[in-house]
Amino acid sequence: MNASETISRRDRILGGLWGSLVGDALGVPVEFKDRATVQADPVAGMREYGTHRQPKGTWSDDGAENTASGVAVEVAAPRGG
Repeated sequence: MNASETISRRDRILGGLWGSLVGDALGVPVEFKDRATVQADPVAGMREYGTHRQPKGTWSDDGAENTASGVAVEVAAPRGG
């Protein structure tokens, strides 16, 4: 991206939402594990069947709530500007 390009409000919201969902999906398999356990086997990619026995890429209720919030912001956003 060069200095003359701008990122729209919608794209910023979507980028934040995607980042949040990816981070959540990376964390779900190790959720509630202690620091030493995670440090001994750091998360370096999508995992499956960790703490909650979910397939790779599954986000948690936090991701679902963030998605709902993102949709609400998009729906409520004024049009035409």
